[in-house]
Amino acid sequence: HHHHHHHHRRRGSIFDNSKNRSSSSLRSAIGEATAGTTPPSSPSPSPSSSAPPSWEELSNTLRDATTTTSSSSSSSIEPTEPLVTLYRDTNGWCPFCERVWIILRAKGIPYDEQLISLQNKPEWYKALVPTTLVPAVLFHGETGEEGDGGDGEGGDSSEGKKKKNERRIVWESDDIIRALEEEFPNTPEMLRDTPEYDAAVKMNDDLTSAGFRFIYAGRNDTLSEVDRSERRDAFLSELDRLDAALKVQQQQQQRLETTSASSDGGDRMHFRLGADFTAADAIMIPALERWRIQLPLAVEVDILEGRPALTKWFEAVDSYAPYSERVMGDEYSWTATNSMFLRIFGGGEDEPEVAAAIRRADDAAARLTESFAAKAAEEREGDDDDDDVDVGTRKKFSTEAAYKLVSNREAVIADCTREDPKSQRHLGRASDVHAADVALRIVVGVLLSEGDPIARARESTLPD
Repeated sequence: HHHHHHHHRRRGSIFDNSKNRSSSSLRSAIGEATAGTTPPSSPSPSPSSSAPPSWEELSNTLRDATTTTSSSSSSSIEPTEPLVTLYRDTNGWCPFCERVWIILRAKGIPYDEQLISLQNKPEWYKALVPTTLVPAVLFHGETGEEGDGGDGEGGDSSEGKKKKNERRIVWESDDIIRALEEEFPNTPEMLRDTPEYDAAVKMNDDLTSAGFRFIYAGRNDTLSEVDRSERRDAFLSELDRLDAALKVQQQQQQRLETTSASSDGGDRMHFRLGADFTAADAIMIPALERWRIQLPLAVEVDILEGRPALTKWFEAVDSYAPYSERVMGDEYSWTATNSMFLRIFGGGEDEPEVAAAIRRADDAAARLTESFAAKAAEEREGDDDDDDVDVGTRKKFSTEAAYKLVSNREAVIADCTREDPKSQRHLGRASDVHAADVALRIVVGVLLSEGDPIARARESTLPD
């Protein structure tokens, strides 16, 4: 089953899970997406007319939008030929997958992505990866270094790189990260062979195990109140220890930067080991990212309160594009999944504390949902020199979102209308496939519209 969850998080470049399409595939993917699905509607209706644009029209608009952007490489939707394939979990919840995913992006290695349903792992994946766990990375056997040697069978490939008839698969996130370093030596180095690096990783292990002992204490009925509060204190003191270590690191960094002659010290980033992003940051991110949003709701703990150095670290990773533009979990997604996690892992709704936490999370998710339109309108009315989100960036992401919906529309519509939803069962589902199709076309039309999408969305009425 397709598992395209509506809360599907932030993730995956618009090609990442387009099932092995080659890099030339944008045009063909859109063509394929539109071929023989819906009969073309009457010649292009104006936005105000009641019928939403057909998939064919939307695809044409999308094709034009992507052709104009691909001239500048950064905003290009055209992917480069992938050198590896990342296998990760469908929902983007697996912390070990997230570490590898961030590092692939930090190194700028073009990758393909296959999503593995953890409830229902495909047999081919079990055959490929003995542990059957995610993540795994398939190395395509080309390093992307040097020019291409002879292509054809028996072609003389002594020039350039040799294409080997082999691909290797690596699993376990630590081994994958090491393999990526060895395989792609000309990319930014992520691992450090230093005592500081090892200490940072060890400190993170201590922090996460204290965190999980505390957070999942709710599942354990045999724990006394004393045990629970001891686990809470242990977790908070691990957070304090991290904050103290970051503070030392940040002071050291400031001293270095004031003594060095460089004048750009003003806005340097404070990562875990200094001014550069390393694997230590990638290893820390998954737990801290979700704790920052989920713990105030689940257990009434704000990990940033009274921890200025940790706050500075978050500022650094939040502004680090390889993470923040694709991998980072947004506030809404972590809030909306919070009540699900509490139902699955928290001990269930019979416990009054858990039931209260589920209510807090659901209310917070509803408030965030209501704030979306207001926030978007505010961003648009904001000063143009506001460096929050510029129009080009917004256009890039809305075009990506539109592409995702056009290419995945059958799965999305199936998920919106299925009688046996795989998750978020408390949300109502449409019963009419045609109605879902029309609604989705309106959404894609809004995403691709010039001008103000919020105004456009308000004008768009669903036909009766």
